[in-house]
Amino acid sequence: MTLDCLAGPPAVDIARAGAGRPMFINYWAFWCGPCRTELPIVAEYASRAGQRVQVLTVQGVDGAQRPDLSLKLLTDIAVHLPTVVDTQGRLAAAVGFPRVYPTSVLIRPDGTVAALLPRVFRSSDEIARAVEQYLAVTT
Repeated sequence: MTLDCLAGPPAVDIARAGAGRPMFINYWAFWCGPCRTELPIVAEYASRAGQRVQVLTVQGVDGAQRPDLSLKLLTDIAVHLPTVVDTQGRLAAAVGFPRVYPTSVLIRPDGTVAALLPRVFRSSDEIARAVEQYLAVTT
């Protein structure tokens, strides 16, 4: 599946972005208050995980029509993460995301879903525990 990069071309092949590594994908919306709180925590976790886990954020279909507002949010909260836009909801449908923001999904290196977590992470330690529990990767 290929989705557009939030900042513009090129498009991102989600499977290639994982490159055979476990992935933590965070599905969010620019208007979501809990997402605003969680995104810096996701960024902190991404720094902590390094190359062991690929972290990707996805501006969900609800709000994907306003990438300018999504970019503004990320700029305002100083979060710099790989971010794609699920404009047509294809990733949401493929993974089975509920219409709840934020929701995270843990993907095994073979591309299968290990866990769908519709919750707000309050610390990078919470994310690390979920990654260890569902993907058996210590970060």
